Amino acid sequence: MADAGFPPLAAGEDGAGHYTHFARFVEQRMERFPLVFYGHGNFPEESLDRAGYIRQVLARSTGNDLKIAAVYARAGDPPAAAFFDDRSVPFAVGSLSYSRTVNDIVRIWLDAWNRAHGDLGRTPYLKLPHKEPAN
Repeated sequence: MADAGFPPLAAGEDGAGHYTHFARFVEQRMERFPLVFYGHGNFPEESLDRAGYIRQVLARSTGNDLKIAAVYARAGDPPAAAFFDDRSVPFAVGSLSYSRTVNDIVRIWLDAWNRAHGDLGRTPYLKLPHKEPAN
């Protein structure tokens, strides 16, 4: 899930040119990324179409890679730092991708746990009403 949620990886060959720089950029900014957990309530208890879910994650990540690829096209080679501050598109994509990946991993984990008939009875906040996350 972490690989599927990382935009340059999801883009395959198209993301190869900026993969190393973006990976380093995200790693350096990680402490500034707020972790937003959308809540367990967003994860239905029925079994997940895992292949379909992964396709959705890949599509989202590929779309995000198009956004950062446009920045890399304008930033030059090597990329100018001015295009990568904490108000930049790459920062926003990195931050959102981080939170979404955590949520995606939880979703897959809960699906696996449910399929194994694991006990979720004491999972905190599992049954609270939820709001849909903003896109």
